[in-house]
Amino acid sequence: MIDERQQEQAALYVLDLLEGAERLAFEAELAPNAELRKLVAELREASAHLAFNAPDAPPPAELKARVLAQIARTPQPALAPVIRPAAFSLSRLLPWAAAAAIAIGCAWLAGLYQVSSLENRLLRNEQALADLALRSARNQLEAERVLAKHQLGTAEGRAESARRELDRTRELLAGLKDQILDEQQKFAAAEARHRREADLAQLKIATLASLAGNSPEALAVAVWNPARQEGVFKFARMAKPAEGRDYELWVIDPTLPKPVSAGVFEVGPDGEG
Repeated sequence: MIDERQQEQAALYVLDLLEGAERLAFEAELAPNAELRKLVAELREASAHLAFNAPDAPPPAELKARVLAQIARTPQPALAPVIRPAAFSLSRLLPWAAAAAIAIGCAWLAGLYQVSSLENRLLRNEQALADLALRSARNQLEAERVLAKHQLGTAEGRAESARRELDRTRELLAGLKDQILDEQQKFAAAEARHRREADLAQLKIATLASLAGNSPEALAVAVWNPARQEGVFKFARMAKPAEGRDYELWVIDPTLPKPVSAGVFEVGPDGEG
């Protein structure tokens, strides 16, 4: 890094305007500093180009008058050239003019170098800020990725627990369903048993005897279910009726005004039916 003081000393060093301890101190500072040596080399090259390209400077207008006045006051040999003092003065002014031009050029180059260095520093700072922003964005993305991965793992763990809990619930429901089916079957069986028992309790059983003298040994049993209005009539040792005749069963209910026919029935060969 080169500061403004080093740039000024470099310009003076190139023009051989540093002397004594100041020159030794700058040379000691120049030896380890590659950037400063590069600046000195660039200034020397620029000063060389300025020296070669410097235009001829005309002498001042009052120079001739001063030279002539000096010649008038000073006795001169007869063969002394008149124009030599002017040529001698011009030759002394040209190096100073070139040196001034070189100094101006060096100062201009130093200013350009300083501006360029400032722009480079600004670009480096902007690059550093961009790199910092990029690293920050990458770190943020990495943190978000890790957080998302952790949340995904947590969600997957919860989903797995929920699946296991659902499986256990399904197993429990299946067991409860089997128990419910067993209970329903038991309840249906109990209900059927109670219904049969209730039906048996409501059944009316009557044993009938023949009042006719032609079948004194005939037996008959009538079983009647008032709730269902259904019944069974069982008989044995009944005599067969005469040709063209049948037996008919009649129900006599004291609540009814007249008997109700229960249908015609036939007697088998053995007298049963």
